[in-house]
Amino acid sequence: MSETDQARFSLLRHSGLLEPEARASFQRFARLASSLLHMPTALITLLDENRQVFLSQCGMSEPWQSRCETPLEYSYCQSLLLEPGPLVVEDSLKDQRFRDHPGRQKLSIGAYAGVPLRVNNLVLGALCVIDSQGHKFDQTHLDLLNDLADSVVSEIRLRLTAQALEHSQAHLTALLHQAPLGVFELCDQTGTVRHGNPMAGRMLGH
Repeated sequence: MSETDQARFSLLRHSGLLEPEARASFQRFARLASSLLHMPTALITLLDENRQVFLSQCGMSEPWQSRCETPLEYSYCQSLLLEPGPLVVEDSLKDQRFRDHPGRQKLSIGAYAGVPLRVNNLVLGALCVIDSQGHKFDQTHLDLLNDLADSVVSEIRLRLTAQALEHSQAHLTALLHQAPLGVFELCDQTGTVRHGNPMAGRMLGH
């Protein structure tokens, strides 16, 4: 396993993006991609060690829709780990790269267009659209996909920033709890003590 793969897996796990509760914040993106590009299926995929996980999905067939994932070997998106993207497949049957790909039949992929989701110089997955039939894509389609992918990446970055701030706050709180000095938080208007660390409490007789 490469260092890049290890870094990707670590970021995905620590971010919580692989957990079901993360999906609510991203579900709108698959709906938008499907609607704007007039494609029956749209996905935000995250490339884990041996599976692709759907962070957002619209129009996926069963049983994959309920499972919210597929084996990694079915994923066209994993090709974006090696190519800068976008990846465009207008007809899988006529494309030598994907004619014998296991995902073509398992996921009914006729046409595919996907762009990578790049965070901290790591490709975490892709935003893609799929049709069971062949489909022509033009630059307008790819521009829309790139714009939506940028929005997805911004949402991921916001999540990571919030987690970092929460971690920093917890660390600061632990340090203040153990500090040998009294630390108070006062109400600006009344001067009332809102919070204090244990030393502050002892100083005030509480």
